[in-house]
Amino acid sequence: MANNKPTNGSRLKIVLISTSILLVVLAAMAALTISNNQQTAAAVQVNQAIETDTVKQKFNEGFISHFVSSYANIQTVEMKRGETLVVPITIQHLSKNLNESVTVGNFHNEVRNFMPSAYKGMTSQQFLDYIENANNAGSILPGEINVNNFITFSQPSVTLIPNSTGTVLLTISLPANLPDETVGRSLEIGLGYDIQSHNLSIAGSAGIVTVKVIS
Repeated sequence: MANNKPTNGSRLKIVLISTSILLVVLAAMAALTISNNQQTAAAVQVNQAIETDTVKQKFNEGFISHFVSSYANIQTVEMKRGETLVVPITIQHLSKNLNESVTVGNFHNEVRNFMPSAYKGMTSQQFLDYIENANNAGSILPGEINVNNFITFSQPSVTLIPNSTGTVLLTISLPANLPDETVGRSLEIGLGYDIQSHNLSIAGSAGIVTVKVIS
């Protein structure tokens, strides 16, 4: 069985680069109405990289009409090759308009993982250029561990009525034939998705789940 207890200390990571920026504020505001010289936003999504309370305060003060936050219930886990683990992702929708729901979907991984041998002999810039070219071409690189091949989500989307919470399950099934080079290192799964509300599409993130391959 996998040990779900978070691990402390330094971790050697296989991940070098993410296909999208996760550690930024993923918030968007669209003016729908103007009342008392205040703009009402359609929706705001917040990830773990910013101070959630600050944006939530804006919601409480009436500057934002919708507030969507999310997180993976397990942030770091140790797994053996051949094991399977289910990670709940909790999504909360707060709204001042009780008639407006939001749909969260298109769940996907946003981080690319590589074995150290993939970039042996390259400078950092050479490797970044290598990845950028692959991103543009949409290709999988030699030495890349495509985590999309062993993660699934329990449903394609979830619709949340105002002031409700939903859960989507991420299933991680580590292949038994993962290369020995991965043992003792970490794979990262960047949990991305889209939020749709009133024809407004917002990119969202539930952060990163780090999987340390222990054997």
